[in-house]
Amino acid sequence: MKKIMLFFAFFAFFGMHVYSQKTITGTVTSVEDDAGLPSATVVAKGADGVATLTDYDGNYTLKVAEDVTHLIFTSLGMQTQEIAIDGQTTINVLMLVDTKLVGDVVVTALGISRESKALGYSATSIGGDDFAKRSSVNAMDALQGKVAGVTVTSGGGNPGASTKVIIRGYSSVSGNNNPLYVIDGVPIDNSSRSSETNGVRTGLDFGNRANDINPNDIETMTILKGAAATAQYGPRGANGVIMITTKRGSNQKGITVEVSSSYTTSDVLRLPQKQNTFGQGWSGHWADDENGSWGPKMDGTERLYGSVYDNSQRLKMFSPQEYNIYEFYDYGQQFSNSVGLSGGDENSNFYLSYGNVNADGIIPSDVDKNVKHTARFNGEKKGERMTARASVSYVRTDGSMVPDDWTESNNAANLYAELLQIPRDFSVVDFMDYKGDPHNTLDYFYTPYAFNPYYALNENRSSFYENRVYGSASLDYKLTDWM
Repeated sequence: MKKIMLFFAFFAFFGMHVYSQKTITGTVTSVEDDAGLPSATVVAKGADGVATLTDYDGNYTLKVAEDVTHLIFTSLGMQTQEIAIDGQTTINVLMLVDTKLVGDVVVTALGISRESKALGYSATSIGGDDFAKRSSVNAMDALQGKVAGVTVTSGGGNPGASTKVIIRGYSSVSGNNNPLYVIDGVPIDNSSRSSETNGVRTGLDFGNRANDINPNDIETMTILKGAAATAQYGPRGANGVIMITTKRGSNQKGITVEVSSSYTTSDVLRLPQKQNTFGQGWSGHWADDENGSWGPKMDGTERLYGSVYDNSQRLKMFSPQEYNIYEFYDYGQQFSNSVGLSGGDENSNFYLSYGNVNADGIIPSDVDKNVKHTARFNGEKKGERMTARASVSYVRTDGSMVPDDWTESNNAANLYAELLQIPRDFSVVDFMDYKGDPHNTLDYFYTPYAFNPYYALNENRSSFYENRVYGSASLDYKLTDWM
C-alpha cells in the first residue's frame, strides 16, 4: 500500500512540474553582420541539463520551469550574455565580439579578415597597443625591430623626414623598392615631398605620405610579404604591402575618450673628430683670411684676425676651441598630443580623433621645425538591409629646413659645410650677430672662401606647407535574405 501511495505522489509531483513549465523563443544575432548566429548555446541558469542550440538562422526554443529567472547565451568568440526573463516569452539577443578570445586575425587584400593560420603566405600584424607604447609621431617607427625581414631607416635627422621601409631586402638597384601602403582598403602614394628655393630644388626631405598617419589612430598594421599575398594589387605590390586599418567606434552605448601626450628631447649624437693642435692658416703658415686649420701649432698667444673694418681688426687667443661646432647646436624637442572619441549603439558607431605634433630640431632657432595637424572620422550606420560606411582624414603640414646640399646652380651656403670649414681656434657662436656686427657680415667676414654659418642658417631656409584630405565611402545593400 505504501508503494502505491508513493507512486501516486511521485506522479502528482511530476505532473505539477510539467504543468509549471513555459516556452521561451527568440533569435540570437551577431553584431558583426546583423545576421542570425548559428550553434549558439542557450542555458537556463540554475537548471542542470536545460539547454539548447540555435539553428542555422539563429532561432531557438527552450522550455524552462517557472522558477528559472535568467538565460545564459554563449557562442565561440562572443561575449557571454546573461538575460533576465522577467515574464518574457520572447527574448532576442545581440551578441558582441569578445576581443579577448579572438585569435591571430590579419587583414588581407580588399580588407578581408582571415585567421593567420589559414593563410598560405607570410603576414605579420602589429596591434594598436604597440604604437601607443612607442609614443612615436611616426607610425613606421613601430616596425623597427618588430617584424622579421623588415628594415626601417630614416631619411635624415630633420623633424618630419621620410621613413623608408624595405621588406625582404632590395629587389632593384635603381628602381623602386618601396612597399605599397593601403589605408582602410585604399592605396596611397607614399612618395617623399621636397621644396624649392628661388626656383631651384633644394633636396630637402619634408616627409612621405606614410608620415601623415596618426599612430594613435591605428587599430592594426599588417605586413604582407609573399607573392600570393600581394597578387591582388599587381605590380604595385611586388615589394610587399603594408596594410593599415584605422580605429572604429564600438557598438556599445556611451562615449569612450582616449588621450595621449608625449614629450621627447634630442641632442647631437656624433660629430667628426677634429685635431686641436694646428690653427688657422695654410701649409704650416698663419694667415688671417684662411678658412682651414693647416697653419702653425696653436700656442695661446694673441693674434689679430679677420678683415679690417673702419681701421680696426679683431683680436683673439690662438688657442683650440675643442667644442666650437658642438656649441653651435641646440637641444631639440618634440611635443605630441592626441585625443580620440568613440561610441555608438546597436546599429551605428563612430570614431573621431585629432592629433598635433610640434617638433623643433637641434639647429638653433625654429628653422628646422615640423608642425602637423591630423583629424580623422570613421563612421558606420546599419539599417535593415543597408550598411553605409565612411572614412575621412585631414592632414596639414607646416615645415621649415635649411638646404643641406651645395651645387653650382643654386650657389647656396651649406650650413654643415660652413661649420666644418671654421678653423679650430675660432668660436662659432661669436658669428651669431651677422647683421649688427660689421665683422660678421658677408662683406667683412673673416674669410672670402666661406659663408657665415648663421647667414646660411637664417637666409637660406626653405619652407613647406600642404593641406591634404583623404576619404573613402562604401554602401552595402542586401537584396534578399540570401543575397
